[in-house]
Amino acid sequence: MIGVADRLQDCPWAANLSLTYGMLLRMLWCCGTRIGETLMLRVGDVDADQQVITIRHAKAGKTRLVPMSASLAEHAIGYARQTGVQNDPGSWFYPGSHSGHLSHSAAHRRIHLIMREAGVTVDGLRPARVHDIRHSSAVAMYVSSMALASRPCP
Repeated sequence: MIGVADRLQDCPWAANLSLTYGMLLRMLWCCGTRIGETLMLRVGDVDADQQVITIRHAKAGKTRLVPMSASLAEHAIGYARQTGVQNDPGSWFYPGSHSGHLSHSAAHRRIHLIMREAGVTVDGLRPARVHDIRHSSAVAMYVSSMALASRPCP
């Protein structure tokens, strides 16, 4: 899916498609965040130097910190620089075509198209959902942690 997103072509009404959706899918997969809370991120919430994302007004109105890998932090720096969002900590990390952030409906539509092109959605079966990325991320993190836990200590 990330490879498909990285190959998206910009169009007059949607600039930076590959940058935006490449970054969005990387963040959803690597951090296991919800789509709504990810779209609501401000530039100041993504601290690439400290490798942490601050999720504000998450489920039950709570705030939480989500760690980023060094490679995701590097990607976030490049995304911010290339899209020009790094200059204002209060601006949206995923700006929309109007004055707000990228809308849920636009993100869902585009991600579903990406899933279909990547072969994640199979015709005739229940289509994959954007939230399934969060579930897949959690399973991958659990499996990875179990592999680390079972290794003998040096």
